[in-house]
Amino acid sequence: MRLYTSSIALASCLAFTSPGLAQRGAPGAQPFTVGEIATGSCWIDAATGARVETYPAGFKPGLDDPNHFYRPGTSDGTVTGKNFARASDGSWIDAATGVRVNSYPAGFQPGLDDPNHFYRPGTSDGTVPGKSFAKIPCPPPPQSTGLQTTPSTSWTGGYLGGELVKNWGRVRSTETLAATGAITNQFSDSGDPFGLGLVAGYNFTPWNTNFVIGPFASADWMRQTINHNFAGGQFLGSTTNWIFTVGGKAGVVATPGLLLYGLAGAAFLNQNLNVNFVTAASNNTTTPGFTLGVGGEYQPQSWMLAGSPVSVFGQYQHTWWSTANFNTPASSPAFNYSFRRQDDTIKLGVLIHFSPQLPAPVVSKY
Repeated sequence: MRLYTSSIALASCLAFTSPGLAQRGAPGAQPFTVGEIATGSCWIDAATGARVETYPAGFKPGLDDPNHFYRPGTSDGTVTGKNFARASDGSWIDAATGVRVNSYPAGFQPGLDDPNHFYRPGTSDGTVPGKSFAKIPCPPPPQSTGLQTTPSTSWTGGYLGGELVKNWGRVRSTETLAATGAITNQFSDSGDPFGLGLVAGYNFTPWNTNFVIGPFASADWMRQTINHNFAGGQFLGSTTNWIFTVGGKAGVVATPGLLLYGLAGAAFLNQNLNVNFVTAASNNTTTPGFTLGVGGEYQPQSWMLAGSPVSVFGQYQHTWWSTANFNTPASSPAFNYSFRRQDDTIKLGVLIHFSPQLPAPVVSKY
């Protein structure tokens, strides 16, 4: 025990008095990573002074993946499990939030081991000897001649973006006698224009897991005309002005930069109902509907705009609309017209994330 304590004291003393050792560890050793310096997780082998690889607390050497690690929670549920991933700068991040976490030599047990001095026992047969480790003050980040920020992905917080919309709409138009309700004609028609839209929302990561939920809203504009045409330029149909959708998303972070999700929400379609026979008649109405969808969002760690993470997404939705009615129009006063519609929509877009949990950028040297 005396030898163990003395070796740690010697290593710590060397680290404090030798800037070169604090910066580089033993000769030939790799320097501390940006993430280790940012979180104060600089550990050395107490016997040699060499920098050692670090991992989230609870990591078991030889059993856990050195780049992706799940730490189970307690059986009574008071402490939930967490997913961690190694970022490109060498730091470990919470896979649900993208926030850097402290790291330790492999085998460190939270709540049991000293957070500054750690002894990892060897095997009982002596084939693997025990080792002593010491935590030392981290060196300052290297000065840079060219600044480069090292961001982290984040799935927590607000976002705002734009989207390109491709919409396939199918309308079933029904003509009935106003006096009796008898069906006199039915037509099925479709249209598939492009449109543009805005989307905004907020993500939460409850229970500090890789599960992401949150509300969203989108507004899309397109000039979608779906008509049934008759001889002589006569027609009946509808023209879309805008679609507004509000709802919720829920998904999982499959990897630190990839979110897969489903969505559900209420939708509102503003359209002009047109009956153009001898004369023209039009009625503007907003029709409610319900939408379901799935999507994926990709957030590369290096994509930043004004210090905020940027992601791209692709999304599919199917929307069922309520029946829109245009009764006894001036151009056909003896008849009522109903328009029943369903849409299939693909959206591709770009989002800017505004997360309160992003770590401060770290300056690195090329």
